Amino acid sequence: MNVANYIILIGSLITAVGIIIKALQIMLKKMFQPINQKIDNLDLGQARNYLVDFLADVENGVPKDECQIERAYELYDHYTKDLGGNSYIHTKWEKVMSKRSWFYGKSINSIFI
Repeated sequence: MNVANYIILIGSLITAVGIIIKALQIMLKKMFQPINQKIDNLDLGQARNYLVDFLADVENGVPKDECQIERAYELYDHYTKDLGGNSYIHTKWEKVMSKRSWFYGKSINSIFI
């Protein structure tokens, strides 16, 4: 065999391996889709629960430290952007957080600028 045949053989093997890997990725994605959906639903529920509790506390004047406020903003971003949540939580967030221009001595908007 000459060099050209070896190069063609190696190229063919690399292509075949690539096709097999792609097929396995598709199969695994389909297999794990129900599990991923359940995880997303669980994550969505937990995010809603935390945000509802946080907003109720803010409305009732329960003190929150800077870490709790930052965590709430992070979770709200995850809820709206990653999980696609945009329901009564969004309305409540806008209503409650817009009323709190100064939150225990710190501007809510200045924390994340």
